[in-house]
Amino acid sequence: MQEEYRTVAGEGVHETEVSRSRFLCALAPAATEQEA
Repeated sequence: MQEEYRTVAGEGVHETEVSRSRFLCALAPAATEQEA
């Protein structure tokens, strides 16, 4: 198992449209593997 984990710095939301299809992404930091 890894000793360290990478996570995002803060919360974020992004939406993009490609060929009339919507793609949504929501991110939030995680302090532990279980939280992720």
